[in-house]
Amino acid sequence: MVTLIAATCYVLFREMGIEDISIETIAKSCPCETLISDWEYHLVVHCILLAVKDIKDSGTKVGFLTTDKGHRKGMDHLATHFHCAY
Repeated sequence: MVTLIAATCYVLFREMGIEDISIETIAKSCPCETLISDWEYHLVVHCILLAVKDIKDSGTKVGFLTTDKGHRKGMDHLATHFHCAY
């Protein structure tokens, strides 16, 4: 299966005039969707931990949680925002 990353690299190589590389070769050197998904989870956890540290270090005693659940353009979503004064 060729990912969007491999297809994008293929197009960029073609635009630069590099035409002797097959899309299969490019796909083998690109990260798989599972690896990208795993790193997205790592990034989310890291961002949340940094936000929690900032809130804790600021000495904030009061915070507000705003949530919104909906169904837009055929896709369910749940937005959650935490508000506090620093």
